[in-house]
Amino acid sequence: MMTKINLDRNIPASVAAATELCAATLHRPGAVALVPTETVYGLVCRWDDRTAVERIYQLKDRSESKPLALFVATPEQLATLGIALPENARKLA
Repeated sequence: MMTKINLDRNIPASVAAATELCAATLHRPGAVALVPTETVYGLVCRWDDRTAVERIYQLKDRSESKPLALFVATPEQLATLGIALPENARKLA
């Protein structure tokens, strides 16, 4: 199902509505969302939803040998995901 949000003159409210809709969508099992970035559109899903991750690989016709990006709010969040960040990378983050 596709939902469109019409931007109005209240850009902050429109962005908040789009963010809320995207977050709600991604809580559904297997959900994938299309979001704009500064240069292209990206496909996003919950990192822990294997079905959704597989859908992104299928939609992009991408080899599973090529990993997808994982975005986190803080470097500390990586530890909760079982990911150890090298010291130099942690300092850069």
